[in-house]
Amino acid sequence: MKSTCRIAAAAAALLAFAVASPGAFAAPPSGTYGCTIFQAGTMATLAVIGTLEIRGNTYRGFEQQGPFAPYTVAGRQIGLSAGLKGLPNGWRIIEAKDARPDRAGKMMIELTYLSRINAKGFIHCVKDS
Repeated sequence: MKSTCRIAAAAAALLAFAVASPGAFAAPPSGTYGCTIFQAGTMATLAVIGTLEIRGNTYRGFEQQGPFAPYTVAGRQIGLSAGLKGLPNGWRIIEAKDARPDRAGKMMIELTYLSRINAKGFIHCVKDS
């Protein structure tokens, strides 16, 4: 019984390593991703900030007008060649990270931004079903 538990634990650890390994990440799947930010305060809430749309190796967001622009993937980083339109005034994206399953199993892209007062925050874009 102990050896079965050890084998199961080793298999789980190997699977966790494979999922967390930078080489295991790939380009985000095509589709529409709803993007939200967490707003702290006395009444903490999730606020919808826009939609990110992926088509093949191109994207657009948060405004759903205009042409698609190419993106690149290098390790866990996603390079957004044209930035994102529709961010709040003075905000800028400083990093976009891999598409990976969130806790509910839906694909998620994490964006890191700096606000106009240089406060760092995160935008989570989760693929619609």
